[in-house]
Amino acid sequence: MKVKVINFAHPLTESNLQEIKSLAGCEVSEVVEVPSQIDPAKPLEPQI
Repeated sequence: MKVKVINFAHPLTESNLQEIKSLAGCEVSEVVEVPSQIDPAKPLEPQI
């Protein structure tokens, strides 16, 4: 079995992925990066 990780935080390192693999007991098949930080220097509406 494999898992898909949806990441709302900073990009995952190889060490992070190994820890996920160890805790989940299976391989990570895909990491989906979801930008979730607001840049106060840019207009808000397009960021949400």
